[in-house]
Order: sequence, then structure tokens, then C-alpha cells
Amino acid sequence: MRFRECLFLVTLLGCRRAEDTVPVSKSQASAAAPTMASSPAAAALAPSAAPSNADAVNAAAAATVTAWSDALDRHEPAKLNELYGASVHFYGRTLTRAAVVAAKEAALHQQPSFHQQIVGPLDLQRMPNGDLSVGFLKRSGEAGKLREVQAVLVLTPGDHGSWLVTTEADATVAPANTATSEACQSAAAEATNDLPEVKRAVEQAIQAADKSGGSARFGGIGPEDDGDGGVVGSLGIHTDERFEAQVSYSVDRKGHLSVTALGTDLTIPSSVQRTVERACRH
Repeated sequence: MRFRECLFLVTLLGCRRAEDTVPVSKSQASAAAPTMASSPAAAALAPSAAPSNADAVNAAAAATVTAWSDALDRHEPAKLNELYGASVHFYGRTLTRAAVVAAKEAALHQQPSFHQQIVGPLDLQRMPNGDLSVGFLKRSGEAGKLREVQAVLVLTPGDHGSWLVTTEADATVAPANTATSEACQSAAAEATNDLPEVKRAVEQAIQAADKSGGSARFGGIGPEDDGDGGVVGSLGIHTDERFEAQVSYSVDRKGHLSVTALGTDLTIPSSVQRTVERACRH
């Protein structure tokens, strides 16, 4: 069974081995603490029990998950860039950190009223390789369209006791129909590339890359699934430090195409919208 399938089975079915479980509640470290002396004087001198390692792990992991959710809620892609690992299993695909952050940034741009919060406790489980699987209920969406979804993040140890997000998924999301997904992504990319404003933006980006002396390259990210039944993609300039999007586009689960070129939201011709909707509507 592949790793990702195992992850989802563990998250959905709650199967866990006691020795691999990282408790969310306070550790029962007191059982291992030195026995308290019976006299008041000895009791006053006895050292208090130090926090267990599991407590510290839980606190650091919970801080990472909370920071991730808050960064989405506040529309802070730069903060997300600090929280993801170099490679991320992102809703069934393996992407680079830059690709995931660019996809998030494009989606947030197209959903200016998007908010997210974690509802209820975190369920942390130690995995055999030392990573942590964190299950939780999130409430997210645009204003007036919030919905609750059971989600899971996998965290990998970072530097100095920190944790990085290396898997992001919604546990209730059914696998997308591959043929439909590919048709939608193709339709969205072709429709976007055919827009005159996009062609001008792409030409400018190519010229800027050509004049950079090799320090910049024109390219794109996506189209990729956005994890909510839609598609996102972008075109722009890659450097070793960052990706600067000149064009961003997205298609929601209803098949509606939105495109931004050089910071301007474009008007999509109705005929183009209909073409994309036929390929992407669920």
C-alpha cells in the first residue's frame, strides 16, 4: 500500500498503535516523577516534575498548525513559505514549496474574503518515520460560504525543534476523476493563454528574463488542483530565490474562470467562460 493511502487510512479510520501515538492531552509524566517525601520540609525541597518531551513536541507541532491556518486566514503567503517543507504532498500531488505557495497565493487573490479557522482539538499521531500526522476540523471558505472539512497535515522535524508541513490534504475529498481534471486544466490553461492581455504580459516576462543575463527564467506553475475542486495556475519569472507571477488564473468548482494579468483582473469573454465551464463544472 502506498504511503499516501496509508496516511489517509490512519487518519480516517483512527487506527493507531499505542507506541506510535503522540497524545494531544497533557502527558502522564507524573507517574515517572520522583516519589514525594512525606515530611513537609522534604516536600518543599523536592523539585517539581519537568515537562515531558511529548509535551514539548505537542506544543511545537500545534504552533506550526496554528501558524499555517492563521497565515491562510490573514492571506500571508510569505508566512506560508516559512512553514512548508522543500517538497509537499499537496492534495495527491508532490510539488515544490514554491509551487504550493504560488497556488495558495493565486487562490487567495481570487477569494479576497476567504477565511479559515481550526475548530476543536488537534489529533496528533507519531508516525513510524518520526513525522507527525495531525488531524483536525477546519472551517474555511469565502464570507457566507464557510464549510467544515476534516483535514490532515503531516509535519516533518525542522531546525531547532520546529516542524514543517510536508503533506496537506482534506480527508473527505474524494479522488478527482482523472480525465475530467486533465480536461479542465487544459481548458483553463488554453483559455488563459489566448487572452490578448495575457499574451502581452507573457511577452514582457520573456523579454525581462532574456535581459537578466541568466539570473531569471520565464516559466509557470500549474495548472494544479487547488484542493477545493478547482484549478489554479500562474505564469511569470523564476529566479533562484522566488517566483514572481505576472499572470494568475483560477477556476472554481462551478467552472468559473478568473484571470489576473500584471495586477489587473481581466474580463473574460462569455464564449470563453462557457468553454471552460463545460470542461470544469462538477
